[in-house]
Amino acid sequence: MNKHAYAEILLAIAEGKDIQWQEMSGTWEPQSHSETLSEIARKAYGPKRYRVKPPTISISGKEVPAPLKEAPIYGTVTYYPSFSLKNPDSIWVESFEYRSTGNQEQLLDHGLLHETAAGAQAHAMALM
Repeated sequence: MNKHAYAEILLAIAEGKDIQWQEMSGTWEPQSHSETLSEIARKAYGPKRYRVKPPTISISGKEVPAPLKEAPIYGTVTYYPSFSLKNPDSIWVESFEYRSTGNQEQLLDHGLLHETAAGAQAHAMALM
């Protein structure tokens, strides 16, 4: 039996999870369960236009994407915020292929490792 195209979204709605809809600009916006169900019933958009809202954390009152909690698959590109001790206003994002080295595991353990550059950037900005 084939899986329903919207199975993940329908299950998330049943579990009370927040749903997001992707606008034409590519940005993800919150959407009510009733609106999502209505659009699915009308087949207004394909399933790739919906997602479960990714987990977030609050840093200094700012909501940012949650860092990874578990080690990614070996070789996965990951991102982390980086700072300059000489210039506290200087922040940037660095990346590497995850290889489970000591430094990489420390970043993971300290909640600084992200699956996207945007997540690491938001994390860094919230810390400033």
